[in-house]
Amino acid sequence: MPGKIKKLLQRTFLYRIYLLIVKHYRFWVQDKLYPRIYKKYASKPIDENKVVFFEIGSSRLTNSFAFLYDTLAREYDYELHSHFLLHTTASKKEQRKRFKAFVKDAATAKYVFLNE
Repeated sequence: MPGKIKKLLQRTFLYRIYLLIVKHYRFWVQDKLYPRIYKKYASKPIDENKVVFFEIGSSRLTNSFAFLYDTLAREYDYELHSHFLLHTTASKKEQRKRFKAFVKDAATAKYVFLNE
């Protein structure tokens, strides 16, 4: 029975609209939303003491980033920020929230370090 219901739903106009929305949503977020957020926050002055670290797949700084972070914290007077996308474990909604926070933070940072 579920297969029959799915076939009936696929024929409806609303389902076709839903598929179009899903198909174009990623494009809109990546090509429209994030650049707008960046432009908005990039108009603010650059913070000369801000350093941002961004990890895509890890929930903590990897070895090389951890060493760099510790060295900067110990020997320099920088404001250090870390962001973790967690692309394998976080939901899509949580990933968008985390990436928006990163874009806002990176827009005014002097240095940004990205790691896959």
